[in-house]
Amino acid sequence: MPRLKVEKRIVFAWDHLEELKNVIDVSWCLVGNFNELATPNEKNGGKILPNSKYQRLNNFIATINAESIQVNGNLFTWKKRIDTNLIYERLDRSICVKDCSTICPKTFETHGNFTCSNLNPIILPSNFQQTCSNLSRTKNYQV
Repeated sequence: MPRLKVEKRIVFAWDHLEELKNVIDVSWCLVGNFNELATPNEKNGGKILPNSKYQRLNNFIATINAESIQVNGNLFTWKKRIDTNLIYERLDRSICVKDCSTICPKTFETHGNFTCSNLNPIILPSNFQQTCSNLSRTKNYQV
């Protein structure tokens, strides 16, 4: 697929996610592979990226008035070997609107171990609803 078409689809997806703030009227979180980095420390190895590489995710987080959930343990969720270089990145994350982090201040994410895959799973605590007892309901939405 030509790069321009891919970029248009990516921009459309980010715009769609930004619209969630206008549609969902309760505290909410997004969990998954955003395929973007927020800061240089979310990458280890490989080419040094320009600061512009971190803008899309940070702009999105600011636009929806959210924040990334803190990581407990290993930061990286993706790895790849290019020639003799091993590259690690945090491409997956949990993002919550800020009122959710106020209601659930002890919430964190943990990343599982790399096994046969180049992806490392995100694990939210099993007591998420207990920790967030002020939330009236938890729903899963797929975008």
